[in-house]
Amino acid sequence: ARMAAQTVTPTATFNNIGVVVDLPSPTASPAIRMYVKPAGAPTNKFREVHPLCPLSATRFAGSAFGLEAGTGYDFKLSSTALPADQYFSSTTRSDDFPDATAVTYHVSPISGNDGNDGLSFAQAFRSLGQGLSVANAGAKILLYDGTYYEGDLSVPRSGTASAPIVI
Repeated sequence: ARMAAQTVTPTATFNNIGVVVDLPSPTASPAIRMYVKPAGAPTNKFREVHPLCPLSATRFAGSAFGLEAGTGYDFKLSSTALPADQYFSSTTRSDDFPDATAVTYHVSPISGNDGNDGLSFAQAFRSLGQGLSVANAGAKILLYDGTYYEGDLSVPRSGTASAPIVI
């Protein structure tokens, strides 16, 4: 018996869109065929991509690869597990990033000191970790020549879409 898809969840990255389908009850269907076309293109422009594979009897997942960044796409899903073809749209993330809008921090492993304020080359931090520890949304961290012996770095604050932290 065919069943309606309970949820179709697309997750977009820059050049790919992952898709998860959750069904309301188990199915023995081996896959869900997936087709993609640029948003608004005629239906004869759908091209088949890698099928969604079963993760369980009620969940299927897969991805459409090699897409253009910042572009809308229409999808079609087809399977005996679905009562009819399912359609949805999603847009890949844009790779056009805004410039940093706030303070610039300087980091030089050769001449810097983590006791400095990092606000100029003469007062550069020694480590990227120190630059990350003070950066807020909109900050730019400039890395100068040298060898950075650092690992396990973390960013305690996030930037935003309009004010990223740029390294």
